[in-house]
Amino acid sequence: MQDNGEIDDDNPLLLVEDIAQTNQWNLERRSADEIVVEIPGHWCTYLAYFTWRDDAEALHIACCFDLVVPEAIRPRMYELLAKCNEQLWIGHFGLWQDENMPLFRHTLLFGGDAPPATEQFEELIEIAICECERFFPAFNFVLADDKTPDEALASSMLEPVGQA
Repeated sequence: MQDNGEIDDDNPLLLVEDIAQTNQWNLERRSADEIVVEIPGHWCTYLAYFTWRDDAEALHIACCFDLVVPEAIRPRMYELLAKCNEQLWIGHFGLWQDENMPLFRHTLLFGGDAPPATEQFEELIEIAICECERFFPAFNFVLADDKTPDEALASSMLEPVGQA
């Protein structure tokens, strides 16, 4: 990946770069305000887009799935997105229109005198990846197995009990 811009020393994206480098994740700096990180998961490699808005003192993450939603399946996918969002406390799922991909989004707001901390960003990444991993099977069931959103959620949310 490449480096496309200087980041000021006070830009919180430096913390994201440090986390990516520590975890040996590939990253691409798109601009001084945007970084894309490849984060390996159990189901796929996620593309996490981090965008810093200095005027709002906000860091946005959009974590994309490696799934493409055909036009014909979009109504079922929107229904699934709504049902998934009902189960979330933090962030939400959406559909990236330009790429026809499901994604998880969340924004951290900062302000005042306390600078952003690495732990906050690590937790943000962990939440995004955990939610993507948790719901990936449901998205895949709708796309690959032609299940309804209710069937997909029921199939993917089974919790194993006991030991094998």
